[in-house]
Amino acid sequence: MEEQRDFNKNVVITSGNAGTLDALNRGEIWMGAVWIDQLVAWKNDGRMDPSITPVLISPGLPIYPLYLVVPREATNRDWAAKYIDHVSQPEVQAKIIVERFGWYPGVDAARVLPLLSPKAKDLLFKDVTPDDLAKYSRQMPIGEYFNAILLAYEEIVR
Repeated sequence: MEEQRDFNKNVVITSGNAGTLDALNRGEIWMGAVWIDQLVAWKNDGRMDPSITPVLISPGLPIYPLYLVVPREATNRDWAAKYIDHVSQPEVQAKIIVERFGWYPGVDAARVLPLLSPKAKDLLFKDVTPDDLAKYSRQMPIGEYFNAILLAYEEIVR
């Protein structure tokens, strides 16, 4: 992280996800952290350079988790459990989570990948494999991970 001090001389702070995508699209920056669903939506709308693809780097980033819980006192616990079972199915993850919303699945991507259209595979899995997701995706909440990165950054760079 010592090199971060010099690296920061070339950092551009954008106005958020859309600002990062705009800057990437115009070639003003060569990398940025963005939400995958907005990148996919912009590609589907023809608003994004097709050569810009997602990459999941080490040590990893938070990915959309599948956290569904049923309150202890829920009136319809059985129906809630059935709903969770339903949305956890690879077929539902493929059709709704990946194809419709442009997110990575909340279940094992290797089980979802064979169910996807060629377009969805190209948009989301061209440069990010199910193995990458298994290795580098971080589940939320990631407070301990975030705090360690922030502390290292502040101690060395500032």
